[in-house]
Amino acid sequence: MIGSRTRDERTLAHYPEVVEFTPARAPRLRLAGFGLLAVMITAGLLLLPPVALGGVNILAVVGWVGLAFFIPATTYAVVRALLPQVALRLTEDGLTDGSSMSAVGFVPWSQISGVGTSEISGSRLVGVYLRDAEAFIAALGPFRKVAARTNLRMFGAPVWISPIGLPSADDLAGLIDVYRRGWALHHDVPEA
Repeated sequence: MIGSRTRDERTLAHYPEVVEFTPARAPRLRLAGFGLLAVMITAGLLLLPPVALGGVNILAVVGWVGLAFFIPATTYAVVRALLPQVALRLTEDGLTDGSSMSAVGFVPWSQISGVGTSEISGSRLVGVYLRDAEAFIAALGPFRKVAARTNLRMFGAPVWISPIGLPSADDLAGLIDVYRRGWALHHDVPEA
């Protein structure tokens, strides 16, 4: 098994070796720390003297809305920071995306038609294009189904892998494509 923990580390792997990428711990800890700080700040708004506008305490409303958002997000960030989780796994059968909350999980090589990168919301991400995206999306759970369908509609691919804490998006896309082509060659499948 080949693993990666740093952004600059190049992985020289070939199909069918198992490759796992686990994000570096420092970015995950920073995100969890930021979340905890945001929870404390929004909770602090509830302790300030009321600032009423039309009989409504604006600070309390902002505080409760902030807590409703930041508590679940921070809980997710803390869990991700404390529990080592593989963000991307490449195996003989396919790739498993665990890079984000909306990650789709396992995608067989037989369904992947191409790989590319794109700049989305200021971040360079890896897009995985599927032969039958709608059939793949239909098999996902409710939350992942909505995320994948939104990704397909807005960005052209249902699977987007975030390389935060991993090698660059271009390096990941290249490695995924090596595995996709290796699978096709190994199974005598013409490339899309």
